[in-house]
Amino acid sequence: MAKSKISPLTRLINFLFSPILRAQIVKEILCTLRDPRSRMSLIVPPILQLVLFSFAVTLDVSNVNIGVLDMDGG
Repeated sequence: MAKSKISPLTRLINFLFSPILRAQIVKEILCTLRDPRSRMSLIVPPILQLVLFSFAVTLDVSNVNIGVLDMDGG
């Protein structure tokens, strides 16, 4: 019997959208959402990061040292 030539990309797509993998992903999501501690560990860190990074990161540029190197020689 000759094996059919299936590209690696097609194999990956078939694997990612397989019913078995989809069922495993749904099972893990439901299991994680049932546990209150897991639920909090999914929700609280992103909220804290949003709050902390909004104060830490600004787009205001001030007090920046700039150097210019003239390699023209003339």
